[in-house]
Amino acid sequence: MRNILFTIVLLCFGFSSYAKEPISYTAELINQPYPLHYNAENKKKLKIISIKRYKLSNGEEWLQYRYITNIDLDNRKLLIIEAKKIWPSFRTMSESFGHITAIMAPSKQSNSVFSLKTLSKQIPFKKSNNKWKIKI
Repeated sequence: MRNILFTIVLLCFGFSSYAKEPISYTAELINQPYPLHYNAENKKKLKIISIKRYKLSNGEEWLQYRYITNIDLDNRKLLIIEAKKIWPSFRTMSESFGHITAIMAPSKQSNSVFSLKTLSKQIPFKKSNNKWKIKI
């Protein structure tokens, strides 16, 4: 009985995976080397972890800006306020690539003896009618 159930589950999974073409993506680091700190318009200094350009197989593209924050990553409201203040500094780069979507990724890093661990949250910005807004 277990074998029959297992076979049914595998078949269902197999057929469902053919229902839609999977979307793949590539992530390309850009603008290297990054400045250790970027002086945003609000005079706040940031440590930039990475700026990546993502390309989906369906043609969508966007830039992701990962930076170090002092704000708790579970406090979405404060992260959004911070992202709104920092965003003008990165908006021109997104527009120069012709993108209408960008991701601000506030992050925390922790060191251990063997590795560097980075946790991030994502705050998407979307351009509509020539205005950038946070898309929640």
